[in-house]
Amino acid sequence: MIKEIQNKPIRIIANSLPKSGTHLLIRVLHLLGYKEGQVLMGSIARVDSTRNPFNKIMILSRCRANGLSVDMDDLSLKVDSKWLERVFAKQLDFRYYPAHLPYTFEMEELLVQQNVKIFTIIRDPRDVAISYANYMLKDKKQYMHDFFKKLPDTKTRIKYVLSGYSVGKYTLVPLRDRISRTMGWHSSDFGCSLKFENLVGTQGGGQEMLQRQELAKILNYLNIQMDDLDFEGLAGKIFHKKSKTFHSGQVNQWPDILMDDLKDCFKRECGGALISLGYEKDNNW
Repeated sequence: MIKEIQNKPIRIIANSLPKSGTHLLIRVLHLLGYKEGQVLMGSIARVDSTRNPFNKIMILSRCRANGLSVDMDDLSLKVDSKWLERVFAKQLDFRYYPAHLPYTFEMEELLVQQNVKIFTIIRDPRDVAISYANYMLKDKKQYMHDFFKKLPDTKTRIKYVLSGYSVGKYTLVPLRDRISRTMGWHSSDFGCSLKFENLVGTQGGGQEMLQRQELAKILNYLNIQMDDLDFEGLAGKIFHKKSKTFHSGQVNQWPDILMDDLKDCFKRECGGALISLGYEKDNNW
Protein backbone atom coordinates (compact mmCIF):
# COMPACT_ATOMS: atom_id res chain seq x y z
CA MET A 1 0.00 0.00 0.00
CA ILE A 2 2.85 2.40 0.79
CA LYS A 3 4.26 3.88 -2.42
CA GLU A 4 6.90 6.27 -1.18
CA ILE A 5 7.97 7.57 2.19
CA GLN A 6 10.27 10.50 2.81
CA ASN A 7 11.76 10.95 6.26
CA LYS A 8 9.83 7.83 7.23
CA PRO A 9 8.13 7.84 10.62
CA ILE A 10 9.57 5.24 12.93
CA ARG A 11 6.72 4.73 15.40
CA ILE A 12 3.18 5.98 15.93
CA ILE A 13 1.03 6.64 18.99
CA ALA A 14 -2.61 5.94 18.06
CA ASN A 15 -4.14 8.00 20.82
CA SER A 16 -7.80 8.54 21.62
CA LEU A 17 -10.45 9.38 24.10
CA PRO A 18 -11.85 5.87 24.88
CA LYS A 19 -14.70 4.89 22.53
CA SER A 20 -13.84 7.67 20.09
CA GLY A 21 -12.60 5.56 17.20
CA THR A 22 -9.44 3.83 18.38
CA HIS A 23 -10.22 0.78 16.24
CA LEU A 24 -10.95 2.95 13.21
CA LEU A 25 -7.59 4.71 13.50
CA ILE A 26 -5.53 1.57 13.96
CA ARG A 27 -7.42 -0.03 11.07
CA VAL A 28 -6.08 2.71 8.80
CA LEU A 29 -2.54 2.26 10.15
CA HIS A 30 -2.78 -1.50 9.66
CA LEU A 31 -3.90 -1.04 6.05
CA LEU A 32 -0.93 1.27 5.50
CA GLY A 33 1.44 -1.52 6.54
CA TYR A 34 2.08 -0.67 10.19
CA LYS A 35 2.03 -3.39 12.85
CA GLU A 36 0.98 -3.15 16.48
CA GLY A 37 3.93 -2.64 18.80
CA GLN A 38 4.61 -4.33 22.12
CA VAL A 39 4.39 -1.31 24.41
CA LEU A 40 1.04 -1.52 26.21
CA MET A 41 0.63 2.15 27.03
CA GLY A 42 -2.47 1.60 29.12
CA SER A 43 -0.87 -0.80 31.59
CA ILE A 44 2.80 0.11 31.87
CA ALA A 45 2.21 1.71 35.29
CA ARG A 46 -0.69 -0.40 36.58
CA VAL A 47 0.50 -3.12 38.92
CA ASP A 48 -2.86 -4.92 38.81
CA SER A 49 -2.54 -5.34 35.04
CA THR A 50 -0.66 -8.60 35.57
CA ARG A 51 -0.68 -11.63 37.85
CA ASN A 52 2.97 -12.36 37.21
CA PRO A 53 5.03 -11.49 40.36
CA PHE A 54 8.11 -10.70 38.29
CA ASN A 55 6.13 -8.31 36.06
CA LYS A 56 4.71 -6.60 39.15
CA ILE A 57 8.23 -5.94 40.40
CA MET A 58 9.25 -4.60 37.00
CA ILE A 59 6.27 -2.25 36.89
CA LEU A 60 6.99 -0.95 40.39
CA SER A 61 10.61 -0.34 39.45
CA ARG A 62 9.66 2.05 36.64
CA CYS A 63 6.93 3.98 38.48
CA ARG A 64 7.88 7.48 39.61
CA ALA A 65 5.85 10.01 41.58
CA ASN A 66 7.41 12.76 39.43
CA GLY A 67 7.18 10.76 36.20
CA LEU A 68 4.86 10.97 33.19
CA SER A 69 1.14 10.23 33.53
CA VAL A 70 0.03 7.35 31.32
CA ASP A 71 -3.56 6.78 32.50
CA MET A 72 -6.47 9.06 31.64
CA ASP A 73 -8.53 8.13 34.71
CA ASP A 74 -5.71 8.03 37.27
CA LEU A 75 -3.12 10.76 36.77
CA SER A 76 -1.11 9.36 39.69
CA LEU A 77 -0.07 6.38 37.56
CA LYS A 78 3.26 7.67 36.28
CA VAL A 79 6.36 6.13 34.77
CA ASP A 80 9.95 7.27 34.75
CA SER A 81 10.60 9.41 31.66
CA LYS A 82 14.08 7.97 31.13
CA TRP A 83 12.67 4.44 31.20
CA LEU A 84 10.00 5.33 28.65
CA GLU A 85 12.59 7.03 26.48
CA ARG A 86 14.72 3.86 26.45
CA VAL A 87 11.69 1.72 25.62
CA PHE A 88 10.77 3.77 22.55
CA ALA A 89 14.39 3.94 21.43
CA LYS A 90 14.38 0.12 21.21
CA GLN A 91 11.16 -0.22 19.22
CA LEU A 92 11.16 -1.49 15.64
CA ASP A 93 10.21 0.57 12.60
CA PHE A 94 6.63 0.81 11.37
CA ARG A 95 4.90 0.08 14.67
CA TYR A 96 1.86 1.74 16.20
CA TYR A 97 0.85 1.80 19.86
CA PRO A 98 -2.82 2.23 20.86
CA ALA A 99 -3.11 4.59 23.81
CA HIS A 100 -5.44 6.74 25.89
CA LEU A 101 -2.82 9.22 27.04
CA PRO A 102 -3.63 12.40 28.94
CA TYR A 103 -1.80 15.38 27.51
CA THR A 104 1.27 16.83 29.17
CA PHE A 105 3.95 18.95 27.60
CA GLU A 106 6.58 16.55 28.98
CA MET A 107 5.00 13.51 27.30
CA GLU A 108 4.66 15.37 24.03
CA GLU A 109 8.30 16.47 24.20
CA LEU A 110 9.53 12.93 24.86
CA LEU A 111 7.54 11.46 21.97
CA VAL A 112 8.70 14.14 19.56
CA GLN A 113 12.33 13.64 20.58
CA GLN A 114 11.94 9.91 19.93
CA ASN A 115 10.54 10.60 16.45
CA VAL A 116 7.14 9.21 17.43
CA LYS A 117 4.22 10.47 15.36
CA ILE A 118 1.13 11.28 17.44
CA PHE A 119 -2.41 10.77 16.14
CA THR A 120 -5.34 11.66 18.40
CA ILE A 121 -8.90 10.90 17.36
CA ILE A 122 -12.02 12.42 18.91
CA ARG A 123 -15.74 11.75 18.49
CA ASP A 124 -18.94 13.58 19.38
CA PRO A 125 -19.02 13.22 23.20
CA ARG A 126 -22.72 12.36 23.06
CA ASP A 127 -21.96 9.27 20.98
CA VAL A 128 -18.90 8.55 23.14
CA ALA A 129 -21.08 8.41 26.26
CA ILE A 130 -23.54 6.02 24.61
CA SER A 131 -20.80 3.81 23.20
CA TYR A 132 -18.94 3.65 26.51
CA ALA A 133 -22.10 2.72 28.44
CA ASN A 134 -22.75 -0.12 25.97
CA TYR A 135 -19.12 -1.22 26.05
CA MET A 136 -18.97 -1.52 29.84
CA LEU A 137 -22.08 -3.67 29.76
CA LYS A 138 -20.85 -5.85 26.89
CA ASP A 139 -17.23 -6.56 27.83
CA LYS A 140 -17.08 -8.84 30.88
CA LYS A 141 -13.36 -8.19 31.31
CA GLN A 142 -13.83 -4.49 31.93
CA TYR A 143 -13.18 -3.37 35.50
CA MET A 144 -16.65 -1.85 35.95
CA HIS A 145 -18.64 -4.46 34.05
CA ASP A 146 -20.33 -5.88 37.16
CA PHE A 147 -21.35 -2.44 38.37
CA PHE A 148 -22.77 -1.38 34.99
CA LYS A 149 -24.57 -4.71 34.62
CA LYS A 150 -26.51 -4.04 37.84
CA LEU A 151 -27.75 -0.65 36.65
CA PRO A 152 -31.41 -0.68 35.55
CA ASP A 153 -31.19 0.81 32.06
CA THR A 154 -29.13 2.56 29.39
CA LYS A 155 -30.12 6.00 30.65
CA THR A 156 -28.66 5.31 34.09
CA ARG A 157 -25.47 3.90 32.60
CA ILE A 158 -24.97 7.00 30.47
CA LYS A 159 -25.46 9.21 33.52
CA TYR A 160 -22.66 7.38 35.31
CA VAL A 161 -20.38 7.80 32.29
CA LEU A 162 -21.09 11.53 32.46
CA SER A 163 -20.69 11.95 36.22
CA GLY A 164 -17.98 9.33 36.85
CA TYR A 165 -17.81 6.65 39.51
CA SER A 166 -15.36 4.80 41.72
CA VAL A 167 -15.56 1.11 42.56
CA GLY A 168 -12.84 -0.50 44.67
CA LYS A 169 -9.45 0.69 43.45
CA TYR A 170 -10.76 1.78 40.04
CA THR A 171 -12.05 5.19 39.05
CA LEU A 172 -13.98 6.30 36.00
CA VAL A 173 -13.57 10.06 35.90
CA PRO A 174 -16.40 12.24 34.51
CA LEU A 175 -16.46 12.39 30.73
CA ARG A 176 -15.78 16.15 30.76
CA ASP A 177 -12.51 15.48 32.65
CA ARG A 178 -11.47 12.78 30.21
CA ILE A 179 -12.06 15.18 27.35
CA SER A 180 -10.20 17.99 29.13
CA ARG A 181 -7.18 15.74 29.63
CA THR A 182 -6.91 15.08 25.88
CA MET A 183 -7.47 18.63 24.59
CA GLY A 184 -3.76 19.44 24.49
CA TRP A 185 -3.17 16.78 21.84
CA HIS A 186 -5.67 18.46 19.50
CA SER A 187 -3.87 21.82 19.67
CA SER A 188 -0.38 20.32 19.45
CA ASP A 189 1.92 21.61 16.70
CA PHE A 190 3.50 18.17 16.42
CA GLY A 191 0.50 15.84 16.38
CA CYS A 192 -2.34 15.13 13.99
CA SER A 193 -5.89 15.61 15.27
CA LEU A 194 -8.65 13.54 13.65
CA LYS A 195 -12.43 13.26 13.93
CA PHE A 196 -14.26 9.94 13.94
CA GLU A 197 -17.17 11.44 11.99
CA ASN A 198 -14.82 12.51 9.19
CA LEU A 199 -12.85 9.27 8.98
CA VAL A 200 -15.61 6.66 9.21
CA GLY A 201 -17.03 7.17 5.73
CA THR A 202 -20.44 6.35 4.30
CA GLN A 203 -20.66 2.87 5.88
CA GLY A 204 -20.64 4.53 9.29
CA GLY A 205 -23.04 7.28 8.32
CA GLY A 206 -20.36 9.80 7.35
CA GLN A 207 -19.52 11.53 4.08
CA GLU A 208 -17.18 10.31 1.36
CA MET A 209 -15.67 13.76 0.81
CA LEU A 210 -14.86 14.20 4.51
CA GLN A 211 -13.33 10.74 4.65
CA ARG A 212 -11.07 11.52 1.68
CA GLN A 213 -9.96 14.75 3.34
CA GLU A 214 -9.21 13.01 6.62
CA LEU A 215 -7.26 10.25 4.86
CA ALA A 216 -5.29 12.87 2.95
CA LYS A 217 -4.45 14.52 6.28
CA ILE A 218 -3.14 11.19 7.64
CA LEU A 219 -1.06 10.46 4.55
CA ASN A 220 0.38 13.97 4.49
CA TYR A 221 1.34 13.75 8.18
CA LEU A 222 3.12 10.45 7.52
CA ASN A 223 4.71 11.68 4.28
CA ILE A 224 3.07 8.86 2.31
CA GLN A 225 2.24 9.23 -1.36
CA MET A 226 -0.41 7.05 -3.05
CA ASP A 227 -1.84 6.78 -6.52
CA ASP A 228 -5.59 7.22 -6.95
CA LEU A 229 -6.27 3.47 -7.15
CA ASP A 230 -4.54 2.71 -3.85
CA PHE A 231 -6.27 5.67 -2.22
CA GLU A 232 -9.71 4.39 -3.25
CA GLY A 233 -8.80 0.88 -2.10
CA LEU A 234 -7.76 2.19 1.30
CA ALA A 235 -10.99 4.17 1.77
CA GLY A 236 -13.10 1.14 0.90
CA LYS A 237 -11.52 -1.06 3.57
CA ILE A 238 -11.54 1.23 6.59
CA PHE A 239 -14.96 0.36 8.04
CA HIS A 240 -14.38 -2.97 9.75
CA LYS A 241 -16.69 -4.73 12.24
CA LYS A 242 -14.33 -7.46 13.41
CA SER A 243 -13.28 -6.03 16.74
CA LYS A 244 -14.25 -7.03 20.28
CA THR A 245 -14.84 -3.36 21.07
CA PHE A 246 -17.05 -2.73 18.01
CA HIS A 247 -20.66 -1.77 18.77
CA SER A 248 -22.22 -0.04 15.78
CA GLY A 249 -19.59 2.38 14.47
CA GLN A 250 -22.20 4.94 13.41
CA VAL A 251 -22.24 8.72 13.65
CA ASN A 252 -25.04 10.67 15.32
CA GLN A 253 -26.59 7.89 17.38
CA TRP A 254 -27.41 10.30 20.19
CA PRO A 255 -30.64 11.97 18.91
CA ASP A 256 -32.51 8.67 19.34
CA ILE A 257 -31.24 8.11 22.88
CA LEU A 258 -30.56 11.45 24.58
CA MET A 259 -34.09 12.51 25.40
CA ASP A 260 -35.52 15.03 27.90
CA ASP A 261 -33.80 14.79 31.29
CA LEU A 262 -30.85 12.84 29.86
CA LYS A 263 -30.25 15.61 27.35
CA ASP A 264 -30.36 18.20 30.14
CA CYS A 265 -27.97 16.08 32.21
CA PHE A 266 -25.52 15.98 29.32
CA LYS A 267 -25.65 19.74 28.90
CA ARG A 268 -24.91 20.24 32.62
CA GLU A 269 -22.11 17.71 32.78
CA CYS A 270 -20.49 17.99 29.37
CA GLY A 271 -21.99 20.90 27.44
CA GLY A 272 -18.83 22.98 27.65
CA ALA A 273 -16.69 20.15 26.27
CA LEU A 274 -19.09 19.71 23.38
CA ILE A 275 -18.65 23.37 22.47
CA SER A 276 -14.85 23.29 22.94
CA LEU A 277 -14.56 20.41 20.48
CA GLY A 278 -16.68 22.22 17.90
CA TYR A 279 -19.66 19.88 17.87
CA GLU A 280 -22.06 22.64 19.00
CA LYS A 281 -21.91 26.43 19.19
CA ASP A 282 -23.93 26.64 22.39
CA ASN A 283 -26.26 24.58 24.59
CA ASN A 284 -29.33 25.18 22.43
CA TRP A 285 -29.44 21.77 20.78
